[in-house]
Amino acid sequence: MTHEESYSNERYLLHLFARSLNSATPREIPADCSWETVYHLAAQNGVQGLVWEAAKKLDSVPEELRSAWEKMATAILIRNVQLDADRVEIVRRLSEAGISYLVLKGAVLLPYYPSPSMRTMSDNDVLFGYVEPDPSGGYRVQGSTEKERAASLEEAGQIVRSVMSDLGYTVLEHSGDVCDIQFSKAPYYRYEMHFALMEQHRPYYFYFANPWKRAVPVGDEELGKGREFRFSDEDQYVYMIVHAYKHENMGGEGIRILGDIAVALRAAGEGFDLAYVEDELSRMGLQNFERSLRELTLALLDEKELNIHLEELAMQLVACGNGSVERFVRAKIEEEREAGRWGRLGYLRKLFSPDYYCPGELEFLANNKLLRPLFPVGRLVLFIRNAIFRPQSQLSKVRTFFRGK
Repeated sequence: MTHEESYSNERYLLHLFARSLNSATPREIPADCSWETVYHLAAQNGVQGLVWEAAKKLDSVPEELRSAWEKMATAILIRNVQLDADRVEIVRRLSEAGISYLVLKGAVLLPYYPSPSMRTMSDNDVLFGYVEPDPSGGYRVQGSTEKERAASLEEAGQIVRSVMSDLGYTVLEHSGDVCDIQFSKAPYYRYEMHFALMEQHRPYYFYFANPWKRAVPVGDEELGKGREFRFSDEDQYVYMIVHAYKHENMGGEGIRILGDIAVALRAAGEGFDLAYVEDELSRMGLQNFERSLRELTLALLDEKELNIHLEELAMQLVACGNGSVERFVRAKIEEEREAGRWGRLGYLRKLFSPDYYCPGELEFLANNKLLRPLFPVGRLVLFIRNAIFRPQSQLSKVRTFFRGK
């Protein structure tokens, strides 16, 4: 049986994954597996820090890899601490300006992981706005008309830009249908400051059209200050699943989502209202998507033998990692077409713009006014470098770009 057929490395990665979340010692690596391959799969899925918690207990990890792996876990920890420290200051300043906020996604789940190095954070997500009670229930962006609410968001956005600039962040301008303002700061810190929870072209935008509808205020209201809001465990979970499905359609979802599901369910405990979650997700047709992920998560944690359906899902998630190249490129080309632009040329134009998406390796070009004109050259050099080390991945990008399938 070939490596591709046996999936031994993938299965062992999932074993380490589960043992880390269970704070348990793993079994030794099988003879037909490679520590280097397992680490590569972990990195591809953004779970190096998570599986290191189990792998570090084994003496069989090669010394050179052990050193690099431990340094990576430490770097994840440092980055998370810095992002948290910045977020405390960001929301303090926003509150002083009367802007309310709600922390989203990974930053909410991080404290529930056994170690803060176990959750890789590419960025922090924060919902912001001038918020008031909604006459129909819950809360909403300030303003009694769409025009007034748009003006309120514009004003709040200017304050956010000013606060982030004072803290050394540079705005990454994105055009088209977006739901956030993105910021970066050297060496690798990123924030997505959300004025909405979903882009309007998404089929499930209707559910999040009022992003504050299900938000719950924290503590007592202070006159003239913005308030902290939170979602219930159930509503936070619903948003997490919908966001995961968004990534699934954009290029695939790796196994990191399984870790988030595990810690979210454990933190919520027996009082978690699963019936409510399923009812809400059924409104968007995502109840089966969630159920499969949850069943796989629980089966892995309990170390049960996977049925054919869950086995296939597990291998698909590991293979996708941080996103299938082909699916991602197709999705981006289709987005350009839907926006009324030439699909391939529109996508290519964005790739060579530092204001669309900037890889971490090229941030020094994007953030320097004098060097910004060299960004397209940097993009090309980065592509060539990746083609040398990952030729199949780059070839897949090129093939999909021209074929569109």
